[in-house]
Amino acid sequence: MKYFKKLLFCSMLMLAFVSCNKEDKTELKQSEPKQYSREDYGYKGDVKSSYEESYGLNYQTGEIQIIGSTSLEFNKQGFLYDFKYSSADGLYVYQSKFAYNDRNECITRKDDNLIDGEKSNIEEKFEYDRNGNCTMIIRQLYDGISHYTTYNKYKGNNLVSTEIYEVYENGDKILEEKSTYEYSKSGFNTKIVAEYYENGVPVNTDVTENEYDDKGNVICMKFLDLNNNLLSSCKYKYNENDREIECAVFNSDGELESKLEYVYNEEDCCVENRSYYKDTLNSSTLFKYDEHKNILECVRIDYEMATKETDYYEYVYDEHDNIIEYYSYDSNRNLITSYKRTITYY
Repeated sequence: MKYFKKLLFCSMLMLAFVSCNKEDKTELKQSEPKQYSREDYGYKGDVKSSYEESYGLNYQTGEIQIIGSTSLEFNKQGFLYDFKYSSADGLYVYQSKFAYNDRNECITRKDDNLIDGEKSNIEEKFEYDRNGNCTMIIRQLYDGISHYTTYNKYKGNNLVSTEIYEVYENGDKILEEKSTYEYSKSGFNTKIVAEYYENGVPVNTDVTENEYDDKGNVICMKFLDLNNNLLSSCKYKYNENDREIECAVFNSDGELESKLEYVYNEEDCCVENRSYYKDTLNSSTLFKYDEHKNILECVRIDYEMATKETDYYEYVYDEHDNIIEYYSYDSNRNLITSYKRTITYY
């Protein structure tokens, strides 16, 4: 069933099928636990659990076959405490269990996975300060020989340093990675210096510098080496609603390498994106939405290959406006993937 591998992972992405999300580049990406909420999966209302079976087209037989099943369970506070995906062939099983303290902070995560028939288990434990910032992560791998410990330090609520160590059974530890963070007076992250180590010896350093507009949107990201030499940069533009309308990538000489442009409708959903190589338009993607802001139609135009393809989508909603059935079709209206979902509520 190797021909199902791509569909398998696509079906997992269906869980978070949200069309009009706004990406927040001002949020500092940290090594810390994530409390997955019902809203993260696009659910509305007091969802208790969901069970979903995913289907995909077998291109060898031309038949629609089951890909796998996914179940999620949420606590009364709305946070995910049990996730399980099982492929139809039994070769892939992904299961994560989460536990929370009385402040709804994730304190443990245990992954029991089966990947291509081989077990891969990981257990993580988290500690927090009084402000709810994650100060330590202990990550135990399935081999049991060593584990990784992450130490986060804060000034107020701003993360100022992260250190990751590999720790052995005898208590010895070796530094794997160290990052430091700088901030503007407004609290925006302006610089990240990440140092990477092998056997405790530094082997590489990445430097990122960020610039912001008056609204706190990132307008420029510069990637530098340890000697402050520019490697590449990204520049961003936004509309009046602070939605990104352009992302341009430049090389070390400041020459344009590629560019993405975004167009939005009056409901703030992206209706077109355009991809450029240097100044040449390579491709465009156009979107149409239903009243729930989920994609109904996706038109992909490749100007270099002179091709145009259209994907179509259909949804069935329950009384809470949650998706309980999903269907995707190719340009010829052939069914490609689908899922059916049962949702229970508190």
